[in-house]
This record gives sequence, C-alpha cells and structure tokens, in this order.
Amino acid sequence: KSATGNTLIGRKEFASKRGPTAVTMKCELRSRTLEDGTVVNVVDTPGLFDPGLSNADTVREIGRALDIVPGNVVHAALFVLNG
Repeated sequence: KSATGNTLIGRKEFASKRGPTAVTMKCELRSRTLEDGTVVNVVDTPGLFDPGLSNADTVREIGRALDIVPGNVVHAALFVLNG
C-alpha cells in the first residue's frame, strides 16, 4: 500500500514491503513538485485492520492525516485495500 504512495511521488519515499504485518505505524507526508509547478502531497497512513495497531489507534492516526497536510486541504483520497 505504501508502494502506491511511492508511485504517486515518483520515487521511493515510504517504507514498503509485501506481507501481513504493517510497515507504516504513523502518518507520513511526502511531496513532489511537477514540471508545471503543481505540488502533489501524498500522506501514507497505517492500513485498516493491520495487526500492528489497535483499530482505535489506527482510526486516530488516520484522522491525524489532515493535520499534516499543508492548509488542511485534500483534493482526493485513495484507499488501497490490498497491496
């Protein structure tokens, strides 16, 4: 799932590996500036139902994602359920 964020950014920024255990435990923000000057921000969050965090901690951490996005503005959300 973090690999999708790496694809969107265009380089390996988020730790990623295949398997049943979570890699991402805290929200992480990475940015890329496109040739036309557009800034693309990608937030990697813990996965839903990953065994490394309780559901309550996961929901709380995903909710924190808005706090780390510049201007608290989200134009799109992409949910990757299986990676």
